[in-house]
Amino acid sequence: MIGNGRGRTFAFLIVDVLASLKKHRKVHAADVDKAKKAYRKKATAKLKKMHQDAVKGKPIETHIGMSIPLNYLNVYDNAIDILTDTQKTGALNIELTAEEYERFVKDRWEWTASFEASNSAYLAKFRALG
Repeated sequence: MIGNGRGRTFAFLIVDVLASLKKHRKVHAADVDKAKKAYRKKATAKLKKMHQDAVKGKPIETHIGMSIPLNYLNVYDNAIDILTDTQKTGALNIELTAEEYERFVKDRWEWTASFEASNSAYLAKFRALG
C-alpha cells in the first residue's frame, strides 16, 4: 500500500499526465462557460427588476447578492505549460508526488470543493453534490 505517499515521488509518462490535464481543463472550461452564462442571465434579470422598481419609484435593493463564478483555468494552463516544456527537453517521464497525482490525474485540487460550491448556484451538476 502506498499510503499518502508523503515525501515520495512516482514516475508517470508525461504524455499520459498531459492527456489527463487537458481533458480535465476542457471540462472545467465548459463548466466555467456555463456558469458564467447562467450568472449573466440571473444577474440581468435581477438588474432589470431593480431598474423597473426604480422607474416605478419603489425602493430598490442595490446589491444583487450573487457571487461571480470561480475560474481556475490558469492553474490548468500553468501545469500544462510546465509539462509541455519538460516534454520538449526529450523527457518521457515525470516524477509526481501523491498530491500532484491527485491534482493532475484525478482532478482533485485544493480548490475543487470551493469551485463546486460557488458554482452550484449556476450548474445543476454541482447542486447534486451538495
